[in-house]
Amino acid sequence: MKYELIGRNNFLNPIETILHNRGINDVERYLNASAKDVIHHSKLKNIDKAVELLISKVKRGGLKVFVQADADL
Repeated sequence: MKYELIGRNNFLNPIETILHNRGINDVERYLNASAKDVIHHSKLKNIDKAVELLISKVKRGGLKVFVQADADL
């Protein structure tokens, strides 16, 4: 299998590498975030559509809903 490594890759510090490759430059601040650093849920892209969809599924009843977060977006 062929693959290409992208971004800066420090194999001795994989957490820092993953965060840097996803655009997080201040790793310490990200890992030690305080309440003032957290983004309010209302600022998440398409959150209103996601909530409407979830509510409509719950109201229908009898349906199972699986919610998965993609933390590295």
